Amino acid sequence: MKEKILETLRIMGFVPHPVEDWGYDFEFEGQTFLYIPNENDNYLNICLPLGAKQTERNEMKFYKAVDRVNSDLFFVKAYKRSDNHIWLAYECEIDDPDRDDLDVKLARVIHTLNNAYQYIMRFIDQDFYDEEDES
Repeated sequence: MKEKILETLRIMGFVPHPVEDWGYDFEFEGQTFLYIPNENDNYLNICLPLGAKQTERNEMKFYKAVDRVNSDLFFVKAYKRSDNHIWLAYECEIDDPDRDDLDVKLARVIHTLNNAYQYIMRFIDQDFYDEEDES
């Protein structure tokens, strides 16, 4: 399944690059997405890491933004990684990659994550970025 997904991403015009210990990243509309292969071969996981970071001064706003995504949007979940950054993820099962239109499904996943990014950015302000990240 991994090779079929990578091949489909390339056909769609994306350039997936291997990322050590993660999977493959690719660019779309200025954002870096991650395709993370799973041991379950029919499981698709694509993530969108955000630069937004939870700190002491924005903790309540951070959890409100994550909660809004998780309660308002279908198929996407937002969560805090161990480095305190917000990630958006779309996870689904692909029953039969030969029967399913993989390019259509991947396009839907990428656009849904991009829309989720636009949505969560309405709740994120400068409090979510470290001074060192502002350069």
